[in-house]
Amino acid sequence: MREYQEEKLGRDESIRKAILDCQREGIFAEFVREHGTEAVNMLYTQFNMDDALDVRYEEGMEDGIAKGELRLLIRLICAKLRKGDTPDQIAEDLLADPEQINRICSVAETCGFDENTVYENLQVEEKNKDRA
Repeated sequence: MREYQEEKLGRDESIRKAILDCQREGIFAEFVREHGTEAVNMLYTQFNMDDALDVRYEEGMEDGIAKGELRLLIRLICAKLRKGDTPDQIAEDLLADPEQINRICSVAETCGFDENTVYENLQVEEKNKDRA
């Protein structure tokens, strides 16, 4: 299947040709005769699962980068708040969205500027917002 895909054939055509190759070469011939439909469905499922895992990995990487960026932003904001900077000054200094800075500052002030607690509280807020 993968060889056919490398030849730029579509998924369905690749699966069909791979099964025909197996029958022609006697690979799993008996199995394919008895369970042809199930085998095809299994191949579709496996192919879709591989795709899904690839997508999930890519999304996870993007999500990890975003989380890292948020943690860095929180660290910078907390450091600036400890120095006495205002949210407006911080937004201007960091060239960041004032609304996001204000939200993080509000959470940070309630947490005593503890970066981990700020991050966790923001995550909880985000989950609650998604549920609503």
